[in-house]
Amino acid sequence: MEDICKTQGLIGTENNPILLEKRLSDRILLKEHMPSVESADLARYAKASTKHAQHVMNLLSTPTLSLDELKVALFLYEHWANQDDWVEQQVFSIKTNQFKTDNFGSNGDLYFSQSKSSPHRQKFKKPKNNLLQLINKTNITLDKDCDLLKILTKLHDFALLTLTQVNIDFCLNKLPQTTNSIITEYVHVVLNKGVVNSKLNLKWGKPKRTTVKNKEEQSSSPRLGGIRWKK
Repeated sequence: MEDICKTQGLIGTENNPILLEKRLSDRILLKEHMPSVESADLARYAKASTKHAQHVMNLLSTPTLSLDELKVALFLYEHWANQDDWVEQQVFSIKTNQFKTDNFGSNGDLYFSQSKSSPHRQKFKKPKNNLLQLINKTNITLDKDCDLLKILTKLHDFALLTLTQVNIDFCLNKLPQTTNSIITEYVHVVLNKGVVNSKLNLKWGKPKRTTVKNKEEQSSSPRLGGIRWKK
């Protein structure tokens, strides 16, 4: 494995950065449980009259979240989004002791890019403490068998955050299939400002709005019931 990585290049380096997930990408659980919202841009629902942070109510009301999923979401927002200085991007380690770190980054840094064509690189220091340790330091306990990557993926699917895994699927230059045993050790997380600034709790389960055009189409379409046709 080490020989392959040396000849093909590591992932998350300046020459082979990780391509960040689009912030407005489709979110399957958001569409399912909040059909009235058309994109992950939840900040568009923020109102000037909203003076207090809304993330607690928004997260508590999110359907189907388990207790561990809710704990992780609240931890992230309480520590990084509910501050005077907004910290929207973080890189977390989710590795365990059996994983090696020499496949990722260079000189202690991880590199990311917004797109394949962008020459700009975002650089983050590789975190020493993993996310589970950070959570445990606050006396928040999670199930011992919890899967942090699975939890973060579900929060991503609700658009509560945007998750990019640091692995070969997201790197700029694809590596040979023989390197597919590189396991995700780090994740890039972007918190959604709309979760803090917008009142979303009443939008869960609310049906999609019918536009004027759709109403006209529905009224002009023949129906078997409800209409008496003139002979």
